[in-house]
Amino acid sequence: MAGAACLLTVALPIQSSGQTTVDPAEDAKVHLGPLALTPRFALRNLGVDSNVFNTADSPTKDFTATFGPGVDSWLRIGRARLSTQTLVEWTYFRKADEQRALNTTQLARLELDLATLIPYVKGGVISTRQRPNLEIDDRVRQQRTTTGAGSRVRLGGRSRLDVDLLRERIDFGSGSAGDAGLTAALNREVAEGSVAFQVDLTPLTTLVVRTGMSYDVFEFARVRDSSSVTVLPGLEMKPSALISGKAFVGVRRFNAKSEIVPDFTGVVASVDVGYVMRESTRFGVKVDRNLDYSFQADRPYYVATTANFDVKQALGYTWDVVGRVGRARLAYRGLAGDAGADADGQRDLITTFGIGFGRRLGESIRVGIDIDHGRRQSDAAFRGYEGFKVGGSVTYGY
Repeated sequence: MAGAACLLTVALPIQSSGQTTVDPAEDAKVHLGPLALTPRFALRNLGVDSNVFNTADSPTKDFTATFGPGVDSWLRIGRARLSTQTLVEWTYFRKADEQRALNTTQLARLELDLATLIPYVKGGVISTRQRPNLEIDDRVRQQRTTTGAGSRVRLGGRSRLDVDLLRERIDFGSGSAGDAGLTAALNREVAEGSVAFQVDLTPLTTLVVRTGMSYDVFEFARVRDSSSVTVLPGLEMKPSALISGKAFVGVRRFNAKSEIVPDFTGVVASVDVGYVMRESTRFGVKVDRNLDYSFQADRPYYVATTANFDVKQALGYTWDVVGRVGRARLAYRGLAGDAGADADGQRDLITTFGIGFGRRLGESIRVGIDIDHGRRQSDAAFRGYEGFKVGGSVTYGY
């Protein structure tokens, strides 16, 4: 309670006129009657990756770039509103042409505003060929298909109740860029349900208490089937608060269906907050802690704890410089019995640091260059790597 009280104190409004717009469509770049659009374009990672495959020995250097357009849209018809997000992105490698890939995202949500009740349905397909997480080094094709429904219930002037149901299929075997090993270990269907109570403590600060249940059913590795219960209270602070962002800390209970997979009960967190000092220096902190499934047969899952810190300094009205440092720890759990005795002690430690420079060309265009270094140390053989990435970026609408 003391930590929540401190966050509440610093999240008091700077000025009431700084409240953010409730309807994101009002901030869209283009308005065509009931249709609102925000187009986007990004050219990122235009430069050199000194270790394309994250290998421990004989790293491969290559020129790489990622670019593509996107658009967010909102269409209002009476009390109904359809919102969509579309993204098409091409990843290019000059020498490692087998790593080139087209990534697509299409998400949609249809809601009906009935005053005190706002029911909705949603769905989407994300098809990418990227590294899925900090553990997997291969750029493997993965497809995530989601469907869901829910409703927001207004309980009064300051409080709301959100009910959300989601079903997701995760597939690592799509096309020639799929991976048979990852398909066998990680293909699964996820069913989730959550209830979130929200109350506005101040014009810029909202208390949220979210409780959720999830069920993971694996297509081939049925020994990994599990259920989880998560209770995650926290605060959401609007951009004009002294400290902005979100801070959630709670508990997750993971129950494995198989007796040889150990259960887990522990702290989970999702924190992403920023503080602006004297209108020119921004400090950002991001902390995440949660459980994720491992692709290794004798390591059913690991607990990932990541912490990232950055400082962004404005240099006049158009230039900025940013420094960042991060650390991630993957703590693996092995199977019960002798088979998992060694796996239970594996630890992977990932450290990153970098610096970037940027310049704004008008309100929506930013040009930047970034230099980043990453290193992984592991108890397991051939899991370590080290490398630099130097790349430029041009973004519009982000």
